[in-house]
Amino acid sequence: MKSKTCCCVVLLIFGCFTSALGQGIKLEALSSLPISKLRSVAVLSDYELVGWSGKHEFFQLSKEFLRAGTERDFKRFLSDRNPVVRAMGLLCLAQTDFNKHFLTLLSHTKDEEEVSLTHGCVISRITVGEFANRLLANPYFLEPEGKKPAARVIGRAGWITQHPEPQDQQVRE
Repeated sequence: MKSKTCCCVVLLIFGCFTSALGQGIKLEALSSLPISKLRSVAVLSDYELVGWSGKHEFFQLSKEFLRAGTERDFKRFLSDRNPVVRAMGLLCLAQTDFNKHFLTLLSHTKDEEEVSLTHGCVISRITVGEFANRLLANPYFLEPEGKKPAARVIGRAGWITQHPEPQDQQVRE
């Protein structure tokens, strides 16, 4: 009887320990992403600078998240209390693989929490659901011209440049 009790206690402790480790891994995975900065963002913004402040934090952070985050991170954003964090999760999933995450975007069209959105010089109040609908219509609607950004290449000097178009070379004799 004592051996069964001892085994149960050991398994219980082991289960609690591994669960705590798993929670630490989740937090560690998100620690490389600027989640605290995102929580302080008040306005969803596009590529244009917003008002007198000259900020477009949401747009800039989306580029950081897309570069450093994973689909798993973005899916976790969807269950956050903060509507700006949920909107970032939707944006990143839409731009990561639109076809794969179409149903996820569709399932968030009923989110009634309001956020401010700047698009150009217009600031409006929309729901996270309306933001999801805009992403369904065009996942890149916050980008210049509403198009997917062109591929970039790092040149010899370390500068990021647009991919050059091939040029016809004329040979002089």
